[in-house]
Order: sequence, then structure tokens, then C-alpha cells
Amino acid sequence: MKKVYLILIILILFMLYQVCCKTVFEKKHTEETINICFNIDDNYVKPMLVTIYSILKNNKSNSKYNFYVITEDLKSKNENLIKNFISNKQQKVIIYRIKNELPDLKNLYFAFERVNFPSVIFGRLYIGNIIPETEYRCLYLDSDILVITDLKSLYNINLGRNIVGMVKDPVTRTKPYVRGQKYYNSGVMLIDLKKWRGENIEKKVLEKMKNTDYIDKTEYPDQDLLNDVLKGRIKTLNYKYNFFVDYRYRDIKNPYIIHYLGLKPWRKTSDWLSSEQLEIVKKSPKYELYNQYEKELEIELNNMKNMSVK
Repeated sequence: MKKVYLILIILILFMLYQVCCKTVFEKKHTEETINICFNIDDNYVKPMLVTIYSILKNNKSNSKYNFYVITEDLKSKNENLIKNFISNKQQKVIIYRIKNELPDLKNLYFAFERVNFPSVIFGRLYIGNIIPETEYRCLYLDSDILVITDLKSLYNINLGRNIVGMVKDPVTRTKPYVRGQKYYNSGVMLIDLKKWRGENIEKKVLEKMKNTDYIDKTEYPDQDLLNDVLKGRIKTLNYKYNFFVDYRYRDIKNPYIIHYLGLKPWRKTSDWLSSEQLEIVKKSPKYELYNQYEKELEIELNNMKNMSVK
């Protein structure tokens, strides 16, 4: 009889231990801060704020956010606009100027001049250096994006042995370094910073960037570099986490993250869409949704401005 009681006591203690561990885990998860990273120049300040507004509007889990804004330089008025808006939302923002703080990047401007993209796009390749070592994970987002879901579920996806999670790009690439491999769009990247640093991803990227012949052959230099260096270590995410609004994807009703490739909602033209394709894209209700979010943001910014005047 004593043995039965002893076994019951042990079982009860074990169950209590599991409950305590689960409670601690859930509390830690609930209180976890989500790190979001952008890289922009002055032209993308307002679109980035629309993206941030959409993230916070749909923050049903009441998660806390750290927003890392990577830039070469920003006008003072734009920097103040970003800081004021995010702090007004009780979230944290860190503006990181790569031109001043990453010496290796300065030495690679000859490579940047060889491609038709602003050099700031390469800033995200240095995320492991930019975000503090105390942080183990981050989510990189392009600034032509609308988030219409709570990001916590995406942020907590198990990457397994992979370094990043990305959505496959619908455009097939035949570059030698990705031939036979899946090709991913880097507009949304869930990054395991511990593995990223441990695998010396930045060093590997840097070595390839020094090869001007390699840079000359890339179509999307930063994205091609990431696909090359990370191949075999990329977890394929559901395309709803990076849904492209252009002629290449069939439309879906409930994407989680809308990526405005091709035609930007704040522009009237596109670099690669024909006039017929433009008309199809413009009729998408997802453009109307962006316009709605943009108007709501403008109202908030005007209210902030009026409050500061008072």
C-alpha cells in the first residue's frame, strides 16, 4: 500500500513539474519580443511606415516589437517621423547606418556601383552583425509589404536545421549557382540568428561580393547571393507568408503577407508589367486594401502632428 502511495505522489509531483514548465514556457513565449528588420532609403520611409502600421494593427497577441531600420543615411525629418510614430505605438526602434558602422561595406562600394540597385539593399546581408548577439531570431521584411495577420505564428515557426525560412519565387532562375536548386524570394525572411552567425554567413557573402565577375552576372544581387550561400539550409514557407500581387500568381482570398511586386500602390507605372497586365493588377482588391491602410496611417500621422503643435 505504501508503494502505491509513493507511486501516486511521484506521479503527482511529475505532473506538477510539467505544468510549471509549460507555464514558464508559455509565459516566456507570450512576453517574447519580435525583432523586425527593414532596409530603406528616404524614398521608402512612408511605405515602410505603412508596413509597420499594418503589423501593429493586426498585433492580436499584443507582442512587443523591436524595429531595426537599416539605412545609409536618412533626412532628419524622416528619422524623426519614424522614431515618433513607433515610440507613439509603445514599440522600440533602432536606426542603423551601415555606411558609418560597417567598415567592410565601405570597401565594397565598387561592387555596388556595378548593379542597378541602391547599395542599401545589401544591408540585410549583415543582419547578424547589426542585431545584438543577445537576440536569437529576427524577421526581415521588404518595405513594399502589407501584413494582415498576427506575426507571432510566423515568428515562432520551427526552422529545424535550417538557417532561414523563405517563400519560393515563382520566377525560374537558371543561374549556375542556383541551377537545380529551389529559388527563393528574399522579401520575407525568418532568420535563425544563432545559426546565421555560427555558419559565418556574412563572411561567405562578403567573399562572393568581392568577385566582380560574380556580381556582374547576378540579376538580383542580394537575393541571388542569399540563394547561393544559403542553399540547402532554407525552409520553404507557405506562399501565403509572401504572396506576390502581380501577374505571376493566381489571386487568393486570404494571404497573410501581401508583397507588392511589379506595381507599387504608391506609383502608377511598373518596370516589368505591360499595360494590359497593369490594368489587371490595378483591379485587385489588395491594392484597395493598401490604400485603406495608407489613409489610416495618414490620419494617425496628422493626429500626432496636431498633438505636437498643441
